[in-house]
Amino acid sequence: MFALVGGRITGVVLGNAYGGGVGRQLGHLVVYLALWMLAWVGFAVTFPLVFVADKRWTLLPLAVLGFGICIPLGLGLRALWGQPGLAIAVGLSPSSSGGLMATIGWRTLAIAADGLARLALAVGAATAFAFGAPSLALSPVAAALLGLAVYALIVVALRPLGLSAAWAYVRGLN
Repeated sequence: MFALVGGRITGVVLGNAYGGGVGRQLGHLVVYLALWMLAWVGFAVTFPLVFVADKRWTLLPLAVLGFGICIPLGLGLRALWGQPGLAIAVGLSPSSSGGLMATIGWRTLAIAADGLARLALAVGAATAFAFGAPSLALSPVAAALLGLAVYALIVVALRPLGLSAAWAYVRGLN
């Protein structure tokens, strides 16, 4: 929604100074930061498990490696693409959660990567369908409103599938 009508929405919510081109850039920045949101979920779930698995010794080497990779990556992508490049670099920075998952177990990393990839693909496809198709035929505001309604219907329709899988997993633990 932000990518389609970011300028109009932010102009209404934050004031005229954020309308137009600035609002459009802010909307695109929200889209660029989607990678960070996805990576952060992996990190937030994995970090406590490092302590549960008693693998604390891996935190310092992973932190040093993370700084060693992320700072040059951020500087390089910023020089290459400006603000979008910096947002993408920020999105890649918590990807050190992959190292945390590998520390817990390679199978953990494989399961999490598969699950996150499938989730990202499903959400991306639903978003492209809900917002992309209307944006081809309607004005940006109408496309965003219709897209929001379609996306909400998709989420409501697919939500029971995830809940059913979660319940089946919990029952399997007993």
